[in-house]
Amino acid sequence: MTGRLSAFLAKLSGFWRQTPSEEEPSIAKEREVQVQRRYYLIDIPRFEGASDPPPLSWKACHPSTVHRFKAQLTCPKGHGLVLKGHSIDARGRVYPSVVCMTDSCEFHEFVRLVGWDFGPLA
Repeated sequence: MTGRLSAFLAKLSGFWRQTPSEEEPSIAKEREVQVQRRYYLIDIPRFEGASDPPPLSWKACHPSTVHRFKAQLTCPKGHGLVLKGHSIDARGRVYPSVVCMTDSCEFHEFVRLVGWDFGPLA
């Protein structure tokens, strides 16, 4: 019984030590494809009105606070977001991705603010 147990444990430890580079190339390549992610940039149009922007649109914050709060954005479900902790490049691309913090909302996207004309802001 001890021989069978030690053989089983040796086989098990070999399994745990095996890395994708030690596997057959086709299996390693298949694993790489499974974890590859693609992120798409979503264009968010500018809202020029005086009220809060409608879903999936943005407007700049007041000129006196635009360098600190940058822009106000509304997610598809109508939750208001302020891009205070983000950077925006000269073309309007927001870094990092924008996440709606409302519990019931799943909005998490990489966005570009169409019509951004305030230059880069960090």
